[in-house]
Amino acid sequence: MTARCPRPWRFRVLKTATAIRRGGVVLYPTEGVWGVGCDPRNPKALERLLKLKRRPASKGLILLAHAQSPLAPWVGRPTLPTPPQDGRATTWVIPTRLGVSPLLRGKHRSLAVRITEHAPARELAAASGGVITSTSANLSGFPTPRTRWAVQRLWRGRVDGFLGAPLGGQNRPSRIFDTVSKRWVRD
Repeated sequence: MTARCPRPWRFRVLKTATAIRRGGVVLYPTEGVWGVGCDPRNPKALERLLKLKRRPASKGLILLAHAQSPLAPWVGRPTLPTPPQDGRATTWVIPTRLGVSPLLRGKHRSLAVRITEHAPARELAAASGGVITSTSANLSGFPTPRTRWAVQRLWRGRVDGFLGAPLGGQNRPSRIFDTVSKRWVRD
């Protein structure tokens, strides 16, 4: 079980979660890269996120949760496979419920989900209603900024919140496994 965020992060988590609940787009640290996300229940926030990132809606987004239960509105009661024991973050592509917004699933009949063990992202998801969207904090087609300062510079004046906390220590984005095709999408 992951420990809760240290006290210095507590106020920043709550402030950033408030921005999400109000329909904002925010930056936050994940296991390996900076993420940009919003409330997956808010279509206007999803549209804004995709526009800011210049990401085609057909690609879909990842749902990042603090536990499995908040994912139920999108994927029912998922039974996620046990991740490999190497400690690397794993995102699972699983079948989605009918009616899930194409802004989340893209052109797919499945949805990418991850239960994060990274304390700042986990606390942010929990404080935001259990789940947030997650995509790397780069403009589509460009490298992801690797430092806090580079990500802040890239997104300055364009987002509504920033959770200034450390990355999780991994040197790349999560790997992605498609549970339907039984293939690694990204390893």
